[in-house]
Amino acid sequence: MPPAYFFDDEQSERIAEELELLGALRDNVVRQIALRAVTLSPEGLDTISDMIDAIRRREARRKGLTEHDGD
Repeated sequence: MPPAYFFDDEQSERIAEELELLGALRDNVVRQIALRAVTLSPEGLDTISDMIDAIRRREARRKGLTEHDGD
């Protein structure tokens, strides 16, 4: 870790987000979806993002969680 990780909240948050992304990309299904999305238009990516948000909300309700608890 760079020293800024320990002293700069913004830098540490950015590094934590990058680590989370790297962890997600280890999942083969997630990686395949990401690779397929590369060729989509910005509008297509917005549509996919909206669909993912809707599915997350539905799954959170099923689990009895609020939207923020499922993040």
